[in-house]
Amino acid sequence: NETEIETITGQQIQKVGIKSIMLEVLLKGVRMVILTMGSKGSYFMDSGSFSFVPAYQVKAIDSTAAGDVFCGALLARLSQGSNIEAAIQFATAAAAISVTKSGAQPSIPMPDEVDEFIRCNQTLETINYEKD
Repeated sequence: NETEIETITGQQIQKVGIKSIMLEVLLKGVRMVILTMGSKGSYFMDSGSFSFVPAYQVKAIDSTAAGDVFCGALLARLSQGSNIEAAIQFATAAAAISVTKSGAQPSIPMPDEVDEFIRCNQTLETINYEKD
């Protein structure tokens, strides 16, 4: 998330920009970076791409587990063979569901709940940018 990437790089997003701060992490040897920004969506960068995935607009009640839910859902989908874009879409939906419920563990959605949420809500369109 924003706080962690600023700690890792020693820089502030507002001063250097999202793309620059993510590139800084890649230059440290990381193969891919996902920067989550809560209701402002998330960004993905690797050596060949830079993209943005908007967040689902929901009424947030408790964001306690949102980051953990995002990471868990992302890794679950990747381990099942999904590509990174599909995994980020799924993780974004899972995190959106989680913030609509109170508590950490009770807010974690089951995979079928996430799939239904995606079916019932507008599919998020990933915006791909060319790397400079």
